Amino acid sequence: KMAARLMRIVNNGTKFAKWSSPKLRKGAWNVAVELRPPNITEMGKAVTEMQSVLKSASNGRLHNYTVRDAFRNAVVAVEIGCWFVVGEIIGRGSIVGYKIPGAFNNEAHVKPTMPPGYK
Repeated sequence: KMAARLMRIVNNGTKFAKWSSPKLRKGAWNVAVELRPPNITEMGKAVTEMQSVLKSASNGRLHNYTVRDAFRNAVVAVEIGCWFVVGEIIGRGSIVGYKIPGAFNNEAHVKPTMPPGYK
């Protein structure tokens, strides 16, 4: 009984490994491509594309964008904003505020005592 369960676990593990291997390879390739920093030619292309978006906005051709293009541009803008926030958090070393020596008076935040007879 125990040997049959063990064989079933091993067989399921083998099936899972065969099923997940191509997916993990594809995922690793996507991570390597998407998380690498842009090269010079990609930066130039991005600047040119941003200039064309701004020019079309000023010409009134912004209404000719498809929903897919507008959504893609919005997602890219949100991603840029999120990475900016992450960089700020890493740079200041905390989620809330900067730690400036002498700018915080701990004594001003001492819990006040209640007067005698106050309940």
